[in-house]
Amino acid sequence: MKMQPFFYFFMKGPMMAAVAVIIAYFLGNINPAILIGRLHGVDIKKVGSGNAGTTNVMRTLGWVPSVATLLGDVIKAILAMLFGMLCQAEAKEPKYKLIWKEDFNGNRINEKYWSKIPRGGSEWSVHLSDHPSLYELKKGKLMLHGVQNNGILPNDTADYLTAGIYTKDKFTVGYGKVEVRTKLEGAQSAWPAIWMLPQGGRWPEDGEVDLMERLHKHDYIHQTVHSNYTEVEKETKNPPYGATPKCNPEAFNVYAVEILPDSLVFSINGKPTFSYPNIHKEGQYPFGTPYFLLIDMQIGATWMEAPDPNDYPIKMTVDWVKVYELEQ
Repeated sequence: MKMQPFFYFFMKGPMMAAVAVIIAYFLGNINPAILIGRLHGVDIKKVGSGNAGTTNVMRTLGWVPSVATLLGDVIKAILAMLFGMLCQAEAKEPKYKLIWKEDFNGNRINEKYWSKIPRGGSEWSVHLSDHPSLYELKKGKLMLHGVQNNGILPNDTADYLTAGIYTKDKFTVGYGKVEVRTKLEGAQSAWPAIWMLPQGGRWPEDGEVDLMERLHKHDYIHQTVHSNYTEVEKETKNPPYGATPKCNPEAFNVYAVEILPDSLVFSINGKPTFSYPNIHKEGQYPFGTPYFLLIDMQIGATWMEAPDPNDYPIKMTVDWVKVYELEQ
């Protein structure tokens, strides 16, 4: 095992910031002019101009002590710079290993990794269907459709039908990074989503990570985390549990999340948009256990306006999915 420097355990999060502040404070309080003056039996603040600086040292003690004072100031600056570089070197960017890429190049969904999401009783799943017309693979892209049920399934009472896939029971990731490149068509009550749930876990105790949710025709998306801390204890501001970054959802974008021991880091097209830190409170950070991925074209919910039939059909186009494992 690689041995870490003594200060390694102080190089992360709030502890790192506290150590940096303490060291900066002590470096700032070292005044070479006062030290040089004392070595010569002089209180530099009581002679000459009274200024504890290089010029007053030269005026009262001569050029050799003044050079020593100047060098002391330079050494202080160098030490501060070296400490900053050391902190930066120790707080390295996380390293990832690509463990799976899905490019949808086949003529059917790869059932080794994916299943069609079955209809359920939750609002997000009440329109899901496995009807083949809702799933389209073309030119290396997967289209998940949302349509009115105008005779497609005559015995189905749902007014709308949607498509969705997930990796439940087939593929999971713990600490790592997930990227999905997709573009989204907008409509009243459209609710396309890319999200993650714990394999075999309970909601909300074991968490939920929403890489992307778009509502209606908005020019922004929602990136959110859910846990017992946010849903039961209603702690949604300490720390903030979500963000609504602007983008052009109807163009292709790469929506991503990094799942790390100390934080979840969300991004769009490689640009960080939101970070959710682990503040080590009970039930606040259940992330890092095996999670599976869901990608679905949802429509409607009781808290949304009713769908406008003139806006449909719509689709969610998925170009590729990449999953990385965090290297320890």
